Amino acid sequence: MESELKYLKHYLDTGCKYVRHFQDEIFTDELTMYNISSLITDPRKKLLLSPMSDLTKEIEHNGERFVPYEDDLLCELMKEDEYLEYLCEVRLDITQINFIPFKLVDKLCHWHFDVFSLIPEGLAIDINTIE
Repeated sequence: MESELKYLKHYLDTGCKYVRHFQDEIFTDELTMYNISSLITDPRKKLLLSPMSDLTKEIEHNGERFVPYEDDLLCELMKEDEYLEYLCEVRLDITQINFIPFKLVDKLCHWHFDVFSLIPEGLAIDINTIE
């Protein structure tokens, strides 16, 4: 439970949603400090995240549509590190990076990206699989 909480807490106060299955229906709710522990204890509830591969695709966040990889702020954060700056300039795969600065992780969590590989672990659901 502690290990899952250390990842889920980064999505608090970002407007991130989670899905819950109940009698063949899917409901969505916003993740809050009041319901975060229920995502750990109730297997029917999963965080709804974008896989890191969606960084190069158009997403919608707070009513605005944009491609995160082309976002000026993301590139500015990446320029704080020479290797990350190179990735930003040539548009290589950010998912292959072993170390990402906290400010960049924070921004990706704010945009609801699966920075911690929760989807493959079964702790989150790929937003692209929900209709």
